[in-house]
Amino acid sequence: MPDAKVVFIHGVSQPVLKAITSLNPEGFVTIPVEGKTTPEEKQIEAVKDADFIMWFSARMTDRVLRSATKTRLVQGLSAGYDSVNLKLLRELNIPCANNGGANSWAVADHAVLAMLTLYRRMPAADRATREGRWREAIDGTNTFEMANKVVGVMGFGNIGQKVARRVQAFDATVQYYDKFPLKPEREQELKVKRVSLEELFRTSDIITCHAPLTNDTRNVVNRQRLGTMKPRRYSSTRAAAKWSTKRRSTRRSRTSASPAPDSTFSRRSLWTPAIHSSSWRTWSCHPTAPEPRGTPGSAAPSSPTRT
Repeated sequence: MPDAKVVFIHGVSQPVLKAITSLNPEGFVTIPVEGKTTPEEKQIEAVKDADFIMWFSARMTDRVLRSATKTRLVQGLSAGYDSVNLKLLRELNIPCANNGGANSWAVADHAVLAMLTLYRRMPAADRATREGRWREAIDGTNTFEMANKVVGVMGFGNIGQKVARRVQAFDATVQYYDKFPLKPEREQELKVKRVSLEELFRTSDIITCHAPLTNDTRNVVNRQRLGTMKPRRYSSTRAAAKWSTKRRSTRRSRTSASPAPDSTFSRRSLWTPAIHSSSWRTWSCHPTAPEPRGTPGSAAPSSPTRT
């Protein structure tokens, strides 16, 4: 009996690819296909007789999926489904599975790292120190501690709950919003409380977003909700630009303080509430490199779900 053919459409580095393919089980052969550089016609040729397709950090076009006439399963190596056409897979009667939770520890660690980096002004302090301006970035009034801060978690699934445990170790308190509330005994166990989405933005010192990109969550972080966040003195960063295909945005930073003042945010120039997101595509206001003034976008309110 011939080995089952697995086509791995990916966008990973060679060391990561080697690590993944080294786990190939007996009775299977894995064919790696670089998703970003391999022409579509060659991808189609690769999947025509594939028994299984794996994908990670790459997108599969509808033509590629329609060509996978023998495929019994499409398997993602991450939690998100937003890079694959689920509707088409249903039409083709091909099951699709994800790998939820595989990187939840790393994402939770990074979320807390981003919060501390913003509160302690680490990029500015590092840059100033390297340039010999030892104390210029920190003046004694513009850094903050996690202790006694209210951390709001938007999307309280696997990652959100791990973030909650970590920030509690810094003596922060946690509130969350999720379409699917936890049972009271689980909330008590985690020492968290559920609030409305509006209250989350209005009362949190830090907001961390861990919701998948869906029709419900697209643009959930918008001008209206950012405008309800707590005013504070001495903002440590200031910029948020409208996230859309019409403006160039950057992934350099997924952490942002509230936006700098414009005609809407007048008289609210000194803010410290912070937002971190592992799911930045849910934003209509996407953080960019600091600018004198940001131009937040707007979108109708919607409700996130957990990741």
